[in-house]
Amino acid sequence: MPANRPPRRGALSLELLILAPFILALLFVVIQFGMLLANQNLVESASAQAVRVAARGGDSDDISDVAARVLGKYRFDRADVFVTAANPDGSPLRTGDPVEVRIEILARDVVPNLLVFIGFGLGDRKLTGRAVVMME
Repeated sequence: MPANRPPRRGALSLELLILAPFILALLFVVIQFGMLLANQNLVESASAQAVRVAARGGDSDDISDVAARVLGKYRFDRADVFVTAANPDGSPLRTGDPVEVRIEILARDVVPNLLVFIGFGLGDRKLTGRAVVMME
């Protein structure tokens, strides 16, 4: 080490100590955002598969079975499935009428809250999948 340079003992440790929380927070943001996107995609896929069954005349048990198969048992137990397969007056749908399946699940039920230490929480954010097709 040159004589005119001051010693830098422990500088790297101090820099790491200062930067580590930011690096860790950034890592948790990436992980949580990725998990949110993956679960959102799964809910949308489940609603698309379930509405296909509903459009072909499947009953509520058939629709629930398809949604449960796509979502998995853990997520399906926490999800709300809404099917619109009748006219507002209660009469059955005819060919060409729209059929809708909407699946909602609280994000905090399927994604761990990794960012609570920086004050960000999932709260009551819902992951929603909605699909509409015409009755066959």
